[in-house]
Amino acid sequence: MNDPKHSAGPWKIDGQFDDDVAVSIQAPSGFDICEIYPLMGKWSPEDIANARLMENAPSLLRMLKAVLLNDSFSDTTRAEALATIAAAEATQ
Repeated sequence: MNDPKHSAGPWKIDGQFDDDVAVSIQAPSGFDICEIYPLMGKWSPEDIANARLMENAPSLLRMLKAVLLNDSFSDTTRAEALATIAAAEATQ
């Protein structure tokens, strides 16, 4: 498994889920990784859940790697997890 090439975590949401105003996902340095806008002009529960998922991406990736160190997974599960990690770490 490769060293992370993404911005270091933990990431955080900067902003409020108000009306049609964007929020940003920020690295610990304060660098804006991305801006997220509500899909239909108003934040829905799904929009907020998607933003929270993006906010937690570095932690989810780190934990998936840690879980894979456990030998109790089937070859299929391990292969799927490794493919997911590879996709997350892809630079293109």
